[in-house]
Amino acid sequence: NVISDGVRGQGYLRPSGGGTYKDRITKDISTLSPDVVIFTGSPNDVGGNFPADQIAAEFGRDILLMREKSPNSLLIVCSQFEGPVDINQAMKAEALRLGVPYIDFITDPLFTQVNNGARQLSNGHPTRAGGPFIAQELLKKIAAL
Repeated sequence: NVISDGVRGQGYLRPSGGGTYKDRITKDISTLSPDVVIFTGSPNDVGGNFPADQIAAEFGRDILLMREKSPNSLLIVCSQFEGPVDINQAMKAEALRLGVPYIDFITDPLFTQVNNGARQLSNGHPTRAGGPFIAQELLKKIAAL
């Protein structure tokens, strides 16, 4: 079973729908008891003009909270699908520091001018065409871990 627990407009720091990623962890994880949790970098934080080090620090606190709430869950982190390199580098460094697998969609672009001609990504968010594409590519990356 796959549960998408994202909330439109939400990020590590940018609140929406009653909170941030931290609030999703606090409210939902203990009742869901997931085997695997995949965090995806949020374009909403990029749009919120938060500095890279602040995003990475909050991301790190969220990972520690996730480990506390669900110590047996496998944690995997993905970069945002597009966006500033400095945020990607800061998050990648924090993931490495915490020993969490990090899938980098920025350095090795998931979306290019060629494949995004099908409008798989719009303003940093997957479209109906993009969801299945991302799932296939994510499974390949997870298998490579």
